[in-house]
Amino acid sequence: MKKSRTTIGFFIESIREPYELILFSGINAAARKLGMNLLSFVGDHIEKSYKRLKNKVYYLASSRLVDAIIVSTGTITYQEGMDTARFFNHYSGIPLISISQAVDGVPSLILENKSGMRTLILHLLRDHGYRKIAFIRGPERNQDANERFQAYRDALEENNIPFDPGLVAPGDFRIETGRQAINYLLKGQNVKPDAIVAANDIMAEGAIEVLKERGYQVPGDIAVTGFDDLENSAFIYPALSTVRQPLFELGEKALDMALSLINGESVPNSVLLPTVFVIRESCGCIRSRPDSANLRTDYTRSVSKPELLESMNKIFFSRNMEPPLELLKRIVARFFEALEKDSPSLFLRIFFEDVFQFLISVSKEPVWMEVLSMLRIFASSEYKNQEALLIKACDLIDNGRLVVFEITYKANMLQFSITKNRLMLFRPAANEPVDAPDLDTLIRLMARDIPHTGMRGFYLVLCEDYALSEIDASSSRLLFAYDRERYPEAFTEQIQFPTADILPDSILANDRLYSLIIEPLFRGQKQYGIAVSEFYHEDDPYLLFVHKTLLIGSFRALLNIDELEKMNKALTDTLTTLQKTKKELVQKEEISLRDELTGLYNRRGLFILGERVFKETCRGNGCLRVFFIDMDGLKKINDTFGHDEGDRAIRYLAQILATVFKPGDIISRIGGDEFVIIMPECLEADAVLIENRIRKELASFPTNHRKPYALSACIGHVALDPETIEDLDKLVREADRKMYEEKITRKIP
Repeated sequence: MKKSRTTIGFFIESIREPYELILFSGINAAARKLGMNLLSFVGDHIEKSYKRLKNKVYYLASSRLVDAIIVSTGTITYQEGMDTARFFNHYSGIPLISISQAVDGVPSLILENKSGMRTLILHLLRDHGYRKIAFIRGPERNQDANERFQAYRDALEENNIPFDPGLVAPGDFRIETGRQAINYLLKGQNVKPDAIVAANDIMAEGAIEVLKERGYQVPGDIAVTGFDDLENSAFIYPALSTVRQPLFELGEKALDMALSLINGESVPNSVLLPTVFVIRESCGCIRSRPDSANLRTDYTRSVSKPELLESMNKIFFSRNMEPPLELLKRIVARFFEALEKDSPSLFLRIFFEDVFQFLISVSKEPVWMEVLSMLRIFASSEYKNQEALLIKACDLIDNGRLVVFEITYKANMLQFSITKNRLMLFRPAANEPVDAPDLDTLIRLMARDIPHTGMRGFYLVLCEDYALSEIDASSSRLLFAYDRERYPEAFTEQIQFPTADILPDSILANDRLYSLIIEPLFRGQKQYGIAVSEFYHEDDPYLLFVHKTLLIGSFRALLNIDELEKMNKALTDTLTTLQKTKKELVQKEEISLRDELTGLYNRRGLFILGERVFKETCRGNGCLRVFFIDMDGLKKINDTFGHDEGDRAIRYLAQILATVFKPGDIISRIGGDEFVIIMPECLEADAVLIENRIRKELASFPTNHRKPYALSACIGHVALDPETIEDLDKLVREADRKMYEEKITRKIP
């Protein structure tokens, strides 16, 4: 992929979370405005997975593809350390810019966390009189989170308020930890907090949800504030007081610095961007109606009439938007006219008409709430000594806020309806490729469905496994290419090309201005490829869902196709191995249960197998008999004829027992000359017959085998009586006792 114009690489951990999406959109919009190409590489936190496959996508950024790299250091790393330094050193030949976190030797854009948080805390302390202020922290290793927490502590100290660790709840910037923090902060507290400050808006939103669920009024009972000023922070109820980070301005500044570095110009090592405290309702400001008992300003600053229009313009500039100057002039003029003539409709009509069209066609950002807030700041200072006029102005502004809520809701519902219809059409098509049996089917399904998603472009690439030092030697294969302008019917001719190029040179036109999102396809330790899609700031965020769905669907299909044969072979091999292993285990288990000398079961085998039979007999009320047999005179045979002869005598007795008893009986040798047999379904008469057969066989031993010694044995047997014998061991001991009675009777030592 050749560079046809200045190209910027951008490293980020995600583009779907609210904070990351705003940051990405800001850089995206600024790159498009400046005519630069943008390659956004979406990886992971470098500390936890620097060598893992998801972060291989960062390795694809090289000087042949990009002229500079902007790193969202605050999202891909927690704080500067060994991993961060090593990561940045890899790109030492490319101009680098770090965002949100200072990195030694790298020009860095830093957001002023401390001043914004300090202003917010001081507002709660001084303007509202809150004294018991709780804090929900961000990740403890995150530099931004630590600075915000330190600002909270500094503001308390500055106002002589002791720091109370019990008012600090852990968090990690996710909504769930904001919810959990409320349970943590209110558990066991004798006095509830006056206010809760969250280290970001998302946790604040979660905190407000739980407070409402528990019956608290926000801000009536407990005020809540956040940090970031994400898009929906103005639309939750109550609207969130927060600190705005200039994320759009951050993107433009980063690109300006990158361009300066590309041109060989010097840039500051660190640039600090100010944050802005945005006052809304959740802190207790902007009351629905001032009364004679409380007419003080709700704000820490004032705006004069000559400054009013310029202050409104700045609201739009802070969001990287061109202010609608004529519309703002008409709003200000209608505001004063409506106050003078006591005719609210003069003021409200302009919102129903012109502002509604602006929201539909240009922006859904909550700037109009801030325009009205600016009018409130003006009215609170301008009319603070004119109670009737202040009340009238506040009523007018509050009605304007209701109108903005209504038209914003309509605008959002219109867009939601469009998006929902597109999703309904796309979902079946998105899921179908997952089951594609081969590459040809996958490509055919994608070629059929992707043109209907509204995407500008989508590319699917298969990569061979590569390491950091082997990218230039690795090759990839383009499986699929869709370009709304160049390949509207999809390009399905597979092309082999160097992995380091990301896409073949012939795919993107040389004069093309593009913004590409590059994400890895991998599982475990295997790299499958990358998915590349086009996305611009003005595009419907729905397309990010489409991209993610295609990413997942394509990966699953590739996984199915690429590994189906391997999986089948592996399954066959595994089954063969399992069968062999099972056989070996059975053999080993059988060996462990057998007596080495006789081949009968040993003591372990007797009790393992016997327990099963014993329990089954007890459950079924059947009959069971145990024989205990002790050979006579083994010591004399050993002493007279040797131990080998003694072993032969034992084996002969074992053979007799194997012949006399049935195959299903459990025959065991539990000691030197002791044998135990468990015989199911054996009646007393059967036992007597068996005992006689054993004795007869033993009596014929000297004659049949021409031995100078005789063989005999003492035999005892006992039937199971479940009422008196509760376990197998007791039954064996009872048979042993019976055998010993015979030994005493026969006076055998």
